[in-house]
Amino acid sequence: MSNLRIRFYFKIFKFLSYFKNPLDWQIYLLFYLLYIIYNLLKITYFLFTYYHLIINFTISFNIGKLETIISIKKQINSIL
Repeated sequence: MSNLRIRFYFKIFKFLSYFKNPLDWQIYLLFYLLYIIYNLLKITYFLFTYYHLIINFTISFNIGKLETIISIKKQINSIL
């Protein structure tokens, strides 16, 4: 085994040794997973509630870029 893997196992063992009862770290991991799920739900809520604003912004940004490209082409054609 590599030295890194041994250190990783040692860190896990040290972390688990903080809890006297084996159920304690399982409860800790359960709450950690619930925290991760909560954050994912917040992100999806934000995306689903504001997706129309994000889409409208990207569409208007692309249309603005297209209009500037067209105006630059017109200016070049008028110069030529």
